Amino acid sequence: MPTPSTRTPVRIARGSYSNLNSSISDLQDGEISYAEDQNKLYVKEGSSLVPLTFSPASPAFTGTITGVNLTLSGDLTVNGTTTTINTQTLDVEDKNIVIGKVASPSDTTADGGGITLKGSSDHTFNWINATDAWTSSEHLVLAAGKRLLIGTTTEGETTANDLTIANGSNCGITIRSGSSNNGSIYFADGTSGTAEYEGMVEYNNVINALKLYSNHALALTLDSSQNATFAGNIQVQHIRNDGIYLKNAAGTENFIDCSPNAEVSLFYDNTKRAETTNTGFLVTGTVSDTKGDLRKIPRTNKTSSYTLTSSDGGKCITASTGTSAITVPTSTMAEGDAVTIYNNTNGNIAITQGSSFTLNNAADGTTGNRVLAAKGIATIWFVGTGDGVISGAGLS
Repeated sequence: MPTPSTRTPVRIARGSYSNLNSSISDLQDGEISYAEDQNKLYVKEGSSLVPLTFSPASPAFTGTITGVNLTLSGDLTVNGTTTTINTQTLDVEDKNIVIGKVASPSDTTADGGGITLKGSSDHTFNWINATDAWTSSEHLVLAAGKRLLIGTTTEGETTANDLTIANGSNCGITIRSGSSNNGSIYFADGTSGTAEYEGMVEYNNVINALKLYSNHALALTLDSSQNATFAGNIQVQHIRNDGIYLKNAAGTENFIDCSPNAEVSLFYDNTKRAETTNTGFLVTGTVSDTKGDLRKIPRTNKTSSYTLTSSDGGKCITASTGTSAITVPTSTMAEGDAVTIYNNTNGNIAITQGSSFTLNNAADGTTGNRVLAAKGIATIWFVGTGDGVISGAGLS
């Protein structure tokens, strides 16, 4: 090192700060002293000891600065395009981290922002402006005992809900597992009641049943055997597409077919017995009612005098040996009823008017009792409950 032509040696006074300060007059301006009790260097300026510090107003560094440990007692501002932190642990005291902070933040500037975890592929959780939603590239798994609550800050009436989507108290959808209602789904309308499903839908895995509620009352139950039980009546207003088909559980036996062209077919023992057609109604086999085949006139045989009853309407009364009279009473038959009488004896029988009944003869318009000759036949058509018209062969 070159030696200057004029050198002034630097002397360093040592002692405690108070001793140095009390003897400041013995120091020259610019002279450096060391306070042993403060482990600090001072320089004399006038009548004061000024500590030696390094605090330039705007220090500028170029190149790379490397240090072992750095502790800042103030704020740290980093201006640049990339900040890289190579540490195994990052501790941040602040409980709220703000990202995407620009001069004029908007959903457009936030688009795509979020978190990227590097792996064999990027695992991301980002805000997507086009869908106005946070979007995850991966599945979300909740730890045991944790719930997913959407639109609510509570878990409803129990603490066993795995998913609650709510819009107010007891209003929304609840999916539940565990507890006594294992595998249950509830749709609630917000009405206060004994269960979350009050008023809408419940699926309960304990009984493997789906229950539908109407006006807070059970309306339909679908049980584990696929049976449907309706609490009220079943009404069908509109059936579209390919019609209605009623079959047995195996689908091998037909009961009723209703096709789109308005054909209705009725089956018995898997054989079609009746159907509607474009010209009317077609029946295969007999057409019967409680009295028998409608193509036949049922017979009731009598062997003694007899008074007609209401059940004789539509029948033929055969008067066999021993029958001398058939009485027609009042208020027994209804308007439109008809009864045929056949005299199967070898003599005459009487057809007698009952009390308050009028029997009109179609042949001459007279009224009163009639006589039916042997092997004769006559029919009475009832005008009302108190009168009728009679006509036939062998009638006088």
